[in-house]
Amino acid sequence: MSGSGRTQALHVFEDMGYFCIDNLPPALILQLSNLVGINTGVGRHLAVTCDLRSQGLFDDISEALKSLSDHELTYKVVYLDSSDEVLMRRYSENRRRHPLAQEGENLSSAISRERAQLQDIKALADVVLDTSSMRTNTLKSRLRRAFSELAEQQLMDVSVFSFGFKNGLPVEADLMIDVRFLPNPYY
Repeated sequence: MSGSGRTQALHVFEDMGYFCIDNLPPALILQLSNLVGINTGVGRHLAVTCDLRSQGLFDDISEALKSLSDHELTYKVVYLDSSDEVLMRRYSENRRRHPLAQEGENLSSAISRERAQLQDIKALADVVLDTSSMRTNTLKSRLRRAFSELAEQQLMDVSVFSFGFKNGLPVEADLMIDVRFLPNPYY
């Protein structure tokens, strides 16, 4: 569903080393997988988002998935969903128009039309995530757990750096450990 976190999910896949394309017409997925070299055994992964903005082109998604299976390429379909109320709030907060809303159409009817058009894809999905009450960090961790080849400890980034207290704590620090009690070899 538009507004349910597709862009955030794509960023997670990008951070995990996937080759990512946003809003690709489904008919091009097989050609892209061959171009990127998905089936070469190199361990490359591809993440593609598709939505209804490409209207007539989106109808080919079932055939595109079948062609991936025919070429012995494994895939998983992730469907991100949210409640209508949450989607309406998100669109009102960022003041963007729903991508399927026609001239003069209200947001509620555009959302329900999109939901009806995506019913078949939701039924095909391997993973369905309802992001209505989900924070971005929760979405990231659930996608990492489901699709990363690394353990949870390997996904953690640790940066160690020193700073001067007179300048204040660094903004990017999540955890600060004061080690001024240790002898300083350069003093």
